[in-house]
Amino acid sequence: MTRRGSFAYYLAAVAVGCPLVTLAVWLPGGSAGMQWTADTRGAASFFLAVFLGLLLGATAALLFGFLLRRIVAVWKPGRLWHWIVAGALLAPAEVWLLARLLNPLDAVLSGRFGSMVIALLAGPALVHGSGRLWATVPVGALTAFVLHRIHSAFQPQPTEPGR
Repeated sequence: MTRRGSFAYYLAAVAVGCPLVTLAVWLPGGSAGMQWTADTRGAASFFLAVFLGLLLGATAALLFGFLLRRIVAVWKPGRLWHWIVAGALLAPAEVWLLARLLNPLDAVLSGRFGSMVIALLAGPALVHGSGRLWATVPVGALTAFVLHRIHSAFQPQPTEPGR
């Protein structure tokens, strides 16, 4: 484990953020909102969507965690409401920006490495394409709440005088 809990922090960004975004997109219409999943029904459809959401959204979740930490570092001491507001605003902005970035990259990049870059940005493009960009607002806030708890757990504690 790192001194500031970076591994736990970024792992939580992926493990919390990706399934929550998948759930937010999947819930309103079930598998109907996700044309990119196989023809499955019920729980199998949801678990397949979560698995694909983890694969395709990990890069965006890591970027979200990194940017959130940098944004909140501006506000000292970085209270919980700072994290929640920043997460709620950052999530839809990041998804929108990464989805917009995918279109020009798709035209420019080709070949083996181009496909890998495009796959790294596919999650936000799929969320944006589903028409449920609004769903990233509460997901960003909830993920930011969890990340704040992890971040504050690894902060150095002041020592008592005399020790």
